[in-house]
Amino acid sequence: MIFTDKDISEFCLITGDPNRIHNPEYMATKGKKAIVPGMLTFVKLAAKYQYDLKTLNVNFNNPVCSENEMEIVHHHGTVNSISAYYNNKEIIKITHSSPLKSEEDNFEGIERTLEFSDNQLSDFFHMTDDLQNTEALFQIAYASKLMQEILSNPITEIEKEAVQRSKKGLLPVYESLKITIHNPDLFENSLVYKTNLEKTSKRDYLWRVRCCNSDNIVYDSEFKLKALPEKLIMRIAETL
Repeated sequence: MIFTDKDISEFCLITGDPNRIHNPEYMATKGKKAIVPGMLTFVKLAAKYQYDLKTLNVNFNNPVCSENEMEIVHHHGTVNSISAYYNNKEIIKITHSSPLKSEEDNFEGIERTLEFSDNQLSDFFHMTDDLQNTEALFQIAYASKLMQEILSNPITEIEKEAVQRSKKGLLPVYESLKITIHNPDLFENSLVYKTNLEKTSKRDYLWRVRCCNSDNIVYDSEFKLKALPEKLIMRIAETL
């Protein structure tokens, strides 16, 4: 599995992810390759191998850059999993997990509605080759747009703190994702997200996200995020 600059740019455009470490043109000015969005790796891996999305735990273990060819490894045992490796480093690992939330649980959080176009959806379908779970994967990947909305229009004190850190060069990076999908086939041209961003340590955050559509719960998720200095990320990125 390999991603080109074009793949990365198209995915970020579709999902509304403006993070410049994923921008090939910006990274080229620094003499570096673009870093592949963790969500892109997850989406392609889950779609290509038709992975059951009902309850998942995703670990984003190491970054990978454009044009890096990853090896896919299936692990069979008590709990089946699938991983992608580059240079003997595990980039991402997907395993099944216990359900995160039941649909009846109350969820307190800030509500935000995000629109998307038919073109965005069709482009996403094309990128994932119209494989299994594409609608659910789009709704998960659109969390990148949701994070941008938080950074552009923060409401809570924690969100405002994250914005100030971002301005100082501390970028929110995915470490892991736990997700339980309830109704993956529900679809309209807007998605309602309820979010709760909590600070768990100096640079660590727990971001709880519930996605809804037509008054039904699509999925519940928990992202673990770490605020990393952009200078550190640049050192990790491969040189052109």
